[in-house]
Amino acid sequence: QIVVLFAGGVLVLAPAVRHLLAARGAESKEKTGGGRAETILFWLGMLCLTILTGLLIPSALIGSSPTEFVNISAYVNPLRWMLNALLVAAGTFLLWPGVFYALVGAQSKKKMACAAWVLSVVFALNYMFFGVNRGVISNQLIYDTYPEVTRQAGMVNLLTLLAVAGACWVLWRKRKSAARIVCLAMCAGMLAMSIGNAFAIQASMGGLKKNIAIAEKSEPRIVLSKTGKNVVVLMMDRAIGSYVRYLFNEKPELEKQFAGFTWYPNTLSFGARTISGVPSLLGGYEYTPEEMNKRNTMLMKDKHNEALLVVPDLFYHHGWDVTVCDPPYVNYESSLDLSLYDRYPGMKAFITDGRYNPELKQTIEEVEHIWKRNLFCYSLYQCAPLLMEETLYANGLYNELDALERQRHMDENYRENYPKQYPHDGPSVAVGFDKGFVDAYWVMHSLPEITELVEKEKGVYLFLENDMTHDDMLLAEPEYEFSWQVDNREYDETHQERFQAGGEMLHWQNATQMQHYHVNMAAFLQIGRWLDWMREKGVYDNTRIIIVADHGRGLAQLDRLLLPEDPDGMGDIMWVNPLLMVKDFDSREFRVDEAFMTNADVPLLSMEGLIEHPVNPFTGKEFTDAAKDGGKFHVYFSNEHSPEAHKQRTEYVPGLWYEFEEGPLSAERCRRMN
Repeated sequence: QIVVLFAGGVLVLAPAVRHLLAARGAESKEKTGGGRAETILFWLGMLCLTILTGLLIPSALIGSSPTEFVNISAYVNPLRWMLNALLVAAGTFLLWPGVFYALVGAQSKKKMACAAWVLSVVFALNYMFFGVNRGVISNQLIYDTYPEVTRQAGMVNLLTLLAVAGACWVLWRKRKSAARIVCLAMCAGMLAMSIGNAFAIQASMGGLKKNIAIAEKSEPRIVLSKTGKNVVVLMMDRAIGSYVRYLFNEKPELEKQFAGFTWYPNTLSFGARTISGVPSLLGGYEYTPEEMNKRNTMLMKDKHNEALLVVPDLFYHHGWDVTVCDPPYVNYESSLDLSLYDRYPGMKAFITDGRYNPELKQTIEEVEHIWKRNLFCYSLYQCAPLLMEETLYANGLYNELDALERQRHMDENYRENYPKQYPHDGPSVAVGFDKGFVDAYWVMHSLPEITELVEKEKGVYLFLENDMTHDDMLLAEPEYEFSWQVDNREYDETHQERFQAGGEMLHWQNATQMQHYHVNMAAFLQIGRWLDWMREKGVYDNTRIIIVADHGRGLAQLDRLLLPEDPDGMGDIMWVNPLLMVKDFDSREFRVDEAFMTNADVPLLSMEGLIEHPVNPFTGKEFTDAAKDGGKFHVYFSNEHSPEAHKQRTEYVPGLWYEFEEGPLSAERCRRMN
């Protein structure tokens, strides 16, 4: 794949090389219609822009999490999307500018050469120094929060770029040879980085192809015992604990469906992202970020793998039937990898995500269309001045003409909201879908169909991770089902009281806030459907169920959780307020327990009364919640969520640390440590 990519690159770049060689043989300015120096600089500048937008930026984006740019149900090497971006970039910066350059006169050639040189430097510097920290971007090239630029930041960026452009113009006027050397060095450097990114992407594909082959051969099958005990740990990624009272306020029938559960509203996660919040959920207090950092002679990847195995290992070796579905970040890969469980004969591991979507082919085609078209557009967006961000990003459309044409036939309120829900003008109207949510929704919807009941005294342990609450989108109210077009204006206007519960208002001014509420509600409705099925089949009372999240999401919706400062957009305790609900065997009533909890309590909660004095099989330490005795908890906040950034590290990347005091979650019980 790499050979094909760069063979295509050679074919695309060959005209530029040919013109450079021809320019060296030119006899005079008059004969060529333009000076030799200008011609060389023109082609070097255009070559630099082609490599930057067609190779470097796409490869850096894909390389940050290569497996997210692969549809596991229809494998295509992501290097193909890079080649596509390269071809578009070559047409934009080499082919057509080359045609115009050949047609214009000597003076215009000089101006085009100067423009190519200046743009190559300005684009490169803008990408390197200003095209960062825009937030978390999905594999559909849409940010999880709309990337907004303040006027001040935009003006600083513009003035900086104008100053750089001025310096480039002066260098062009005084020392064209120096400009050529700089441009050539930029081309070589960016090409080298692109090749490195491509090799890293290709290296990650080998294991993925094996995992896909394994997943395709095994049909997910969840087993519950009719007569023995069952322990189910359902991890809903990014489910927000504080939402529960509002969800139950709007849908009182949920209390009946969740009868027997205890909700713990004062639950804390030790990390604000999956990579830092999930290890302690899986492995207990030995795997908080602080404790992980202390074991600094061991790779983070290996410590994470340990956490994934601790509880399944214990249940397995105590004779339980163990099933693990969609384990997060095995071997620090973003896609789903099951190889970690090969060492346990009889332990079942499945990939369920995306397996039950009835419109899978259509959603794959939609996403691949985005990769084909928008990778190059994303590159332009990354290179352009910040004041042009909104125009080029176009709410995730990247100015696609087909989408704009479809918008013209829609209500005015829809026009800013296609293809994914990031509207500027309100939280009630949307067009489009989120593939991640749809794939995860169909898994939860299909649980009654894929759950098999068996007669066995042997206990059953099930861990299932699901992303319904992570991949947010607006849904059609009041059923909270996904629809291509959503218009909830009337329902939202007449049901504002649902956001007033427990004497506290849940703010919902923007779409991001509403999207998260919607997907949490949809998750509860689908889980409730499965719980009803368990009751009907007679396996509810003999099943312990723990519904938990790895972290929450900072959305500025509860005033008491807002910190006085907001560094890097992390000043909201809701980031680390995950969902935690527990139903024990034979429990009957829904309860609210204000006791202080953490999601690191989950391993002990799952084993309580079933495995006596459990010992971590990897460290030899007994499981305990003694870490809670001091009443103070150190929590790690960071926007660096990528496993790739941690693969070769022995500690988490530097971030913000806060100390929480035991008790009701509030800003008053939290202080910044660094």
